[in-house]
Amino acid sequence: MTGAVPGDGPRVDRSVATVAGAVLCGGASRRMGSPKPLVPWDGVAMARRVADALSAGGCSSVRCVGGDPAELAAIGLEVVADRWPGEGPLGGVLTALLDGADDAVLVAPCDTPLLLAAAVSELVDRWRSGRADVVVARTD
Repeated sequence: MTGAVPGDGPRVDRSVATVAGAVLCGGASRRMGSPKPLVPWDGVAMARRVADALSAGGCSSVRCVGGDPAELAAIGLEVVADRWPGEGPLGGVLTALLDGADDAVLVAPCDTPLLLAAAVSELVDRWRSGRADVVVARTD
């Protein structure tokens, strides 16, 4: 058998590991009529709210994947170009996973403005403590 086998490779000390945050901002927003990441929610652009929750919840860095770099920079967000534009959220998730040197990545779509820092903190803590290898938060 060739290729990577889950569990192979160096082990990460999760108690001191870094967890990056990634906000998925790609997509054409055809149904919205305007860029979804910039839609205000309680007076704050949705992507900004999600990025703030990731940061306050313990992510060491937060970047947006996809979206318009100039528009997102105008609201103080760093952008990484989606390596697979047009491939939907999966392309954005893969881009986030391959983007940096962090040990883990917590990915959230830009249209989850109700994401709370406490929920992010719980997800990061679960991963760091080894209680979960993959964590998924649902808002519905």
